[in-house]
Amino acid sequence: MTEFTKLFEPGRMGRMELRNRIIFPPCGTHYSSLDGFVTDRQLDYYSERAKGGAGLIVVEACYCRKNGKAGRILANSDKYIPGLKKLADIIHEGGAKAVMQIGSHRGSTDEEDPASPSGIPHPFAGWSPIISLHPRVITVADLENW
Repeated sequence: MTEFTKLFEPGRMGRMELRNRIIFPPCGTHYSSLDGFVTDRQLDYYSERAKGGAGLIVVEACYCRKNGKAGRILANSDKYIPGLKKLADIIHEGGAKAVMQIGSHRGSTDEEDPASPSGIPHPFAGWSPIISLHPRVITVADLENW
């Protein structure tokens, strides 16, 4: 195991100190309630990940748009703060630090407004008639307004 010794040493990201350099990446669980609240199932999921030893957990995408998607975390109103605080607390209790992936748009698979940097269709978009096969190209105005 000498080849991975640095992985298990404490690390830093800016001023944030991590117990090790293991980062759990964002993985969509779709465990949020239909109206975007953090659920007990989601808390249990992230609690187990924190106890598993990661130094940092990147929580799945949280959306700030008016219209969220069922099963996705929302943060477009103060009413979501108590659940998000519980989520951060449970990760911290497990010994990990928490950050969240913020999503303002779901890219080429967005049902309302499919868009991507290149306009190239999502490779799996063909499975659903809801998702456009031809997203529009993202503009500078999009980036300023999302």
